[in-house]
Amino acid sequence: MTLLKCFKPLIGVLISEPLICTLCHEYLLPDEAYICEACWKKVKRVYEPKCVNCGRPLGDSARCLQCQGRHYHFQAVYSWGLYDGELQAIIQQFKYQKKIVFGRLLMSRMIAEMPFLQALETDLIVPVPLHARKMVKRGFNQTAILSSVLAKASGQKIVRALLRHRGVAQAGHSNIERSQTIRNQFYLDRRLKKKISGMKILLVDDVFTTGSTADECSKVLLAGGAQQVIILTVATTMLNRSNR
Repeated sequence: MTLLKCFKPLIGVLISEPLICTLCHEYLLPDEAYICEACWKKVKRVYEPKCVNCGRPLGDSARCLQCQGRHYHFQAVYSWGLYDGELQAIIQQFKYQKKIVFGRLLMSRMIAEMPFLQALETDLIVPVPLHARKMVKRGFNQTAILSSVLAKASGQKIVRALLRHRGVAQAGHSNIERSQTIRNQFYLDRRLKKKISGMKILLVDDVFTTGSTADECSKVLLAGGAQQVIILTVATTMLNRSNR
């Protein structure tokens, strides 16, 4: 055993930052924080070819099965990785275990690996809102954390133009169920209507599942005067029978 491994547990008691990877529990290198590089490399990235509508990776066709014959209110979707394995674990710990630093790490990675984000020519960043009660219970809105990192890097302003009625949790529901439960759940903060009028908006969320949330938010923003809405998420789910 090396001296570093002998003393790392003691050092970990003296400082707040963990010295063991949250995912694989191996010791972190000096230039690593919370999650080791080996675990980051296991995240399955989203590459071309992608569906022109929802941005999911696909084979030869231009649209995935879910998007064929479906109209969305948003212009495009950009997702960094697949909601699976390491990335799913990171997002769940970020949201449900209040590891806010994970949100900052995720968006920092996205900015570094998706340089085209700063060339999208959007005017404003709008985070997908939580209902007030859920916000109080969780203590933070994960999309606001992601948005704050992106805003700082891009220089774009965050406008919290959307509000949310209390609704049914979306996790575990099929595509049809999600579409039904999410309908009319979002509404525009009228005090901010002028700020989004004529603007190209980057709507930020954590996971793109069926597109119901992104589409409903986009519909409200467009009805409120926005010119265009582009979706940015950390992850996207792969198609399966439950969300077709």
